[in-house]
Amino acid sequence: RGILKSDSISKVERERDRLVDTCAKVVMTAKRGSVERRVARSILCKGATGTTISNLKLQNKLTLGGCAKLDAYADWDHLAAGEKLNKVIVRRVKFNEEALVNSVKFVLSGKYVSTMSWGVREVSLGGGEVVNLPIIARRRTLKDIYDAYLCAFPDKTKRVSRWSFYKMCKALTSGNQKLLTAVDYHLG
Repeated sequence: RGILKSDSISKVERERDRLVDTCAKVVMTAKRGSVERRVARSILCKGATGTTISNLKLQNKLTLGGCAKLDAYADWDHLAAGEKLNKVIVRRVKFNEEALVNSVKFVLSGKYVSTMSWGVREVSLGGGEVVNLPIIARRRTLKDIYDAYLCAFPDKTKRVSRWSFYKMCKALTSGNQKLLTAVDYHLG
């Protein structure tokens, strides 16, 4: 009986090793960022021991970088809950730094914005760093400011796109001055 028990254990271990190797192979051959790779990685990280994963790395059968193991556990939680994994879309866009600086200086000039006498706005810079800035209100509508910006920078290479300009204005300013001062009059 001892022989049969050890044979069945070794068979289970062989099947487990084959399953782990298969998952590792899918992780290594599937396209980076693909849903297939994420599913295989989550099954592998959840099902295999840390020692097994370390051995696969030493044998160059698997690479897991940075936060990949944490991402794998998060993916596993979604899969176990019956949810679908969606493909993560990453975009990298080049931009003209000079055009960005020009647009920020243009918007923050005294013609188009003013600071409010009351209140500050907390802006998170990342890494736990927070900066308090005064509330900046627009004196004109976004469309009027953008039209003036187009006149000031007729060369397309020296300016940012309309979408980027609007997004930047909304990030820098708190809204139209008429709307913000209406609150001041109401309270005062």
